[in-house]
Amino acid sequence: MMTRTSSLGAAASALCLSFALAAPAAAAPRADHSHELSFVVGREGVVEDGVFEELIQDGAVAPLGVRAGYGIAGPWSLVGGWQRSQQAQWLGVPYGDDDFETVGQAFAVQQITAGLKVQRPVRAWLAPYATVQGSLLLGRYLLDEDLEQDDNLNQLRSRAAAVGGVAALGLDLRPVKVGPVRLGSHIELGYGAHSRMRFEAGAEEERPLDAEGETASLGEVALRGLHVQWGVGLRF
Repeated sequence: MMTRTSSLGAAASALCLSFALAAPAAAAPRADHSHELSFVVGREGVVEDGVFEELIQDGAVAPLGVRAGYGIAGPWSLVGGWQRSQQAQWLGVPYGDDDFETVGQAFAVQQITAGLKVQRPVRAWLAPYATVQGSLLLGRYLLDEDLEQDDNLNQLRSRAAAVGGVAALGLDLRPVKVGPVRLGSHIELGYGAHSRMRFEAGAEEERPLDAEGETASLGEVALRGLHVQWGVGLRF
C-alpha cells in the first residue's frame, strides 16, 4: 500500500510541476478569483472484503461537503475540504422458531483533505487546473436495532481511520460576475488511494479473538479508485 500511495504522490507531483511551468512564476501576485468556497458532491471508489458488499452499492460512496481554496501566489492555491457519506440498510435476523427481528447496519466515513492546486486561466471564466491533496479518513460502522439512538446497550459500534491522497485534473468555470465575485462551478476527475480501514469487534478491552489469535474483524474497507467531484460556489 505504501508503494502504491507513494507512486501516486510522485506522479501527481510531476503533473503539477509540468503544469506550473507553463504558468506565470509563482512569485507573481495571486491569480484573479483564486480564492474559492464551494459546496461539493463526489464519487469515491471503494475496495471492500465482501462484508460490506450489500451495504456499499456499486463499489463507491458519494460524499457531500464543502471545499475552500486560498490563492497564495501566481497560479498556486491552498485547497482543503470536508466531506461525509453514509450508507445504511435493514436486515431481517431469524429469532426463535418462527419469528425474526430487524437490525440496522450503517457505514459512515468523513474525509478531510488538504493540498495544492495549480491553475492556468485561459479566459476570465475558464481555468483548467491540477490538484494533489493528502487525505484523512474517519470511518464508523454501526450494527443496532435502532440506528438513531446513540446509547443503545445492544449496539455494536466500531471506528477506524486511514490515510492517503487524491490527484486530479479539473475545470474551473466562472461564468457569472457579480461585482468582485464570480459564481463558479468545478468538475474534476482523478484517482484516490488510501490505506484500509479495519473495523474490529467490541470494545478495545474485550474484543474477541479469531482462530489465529488475532483481534476479530468486522470487515475492511478502503477508498481506492476513481475520484470524481463536482462543486458550485463562489470565486473571489
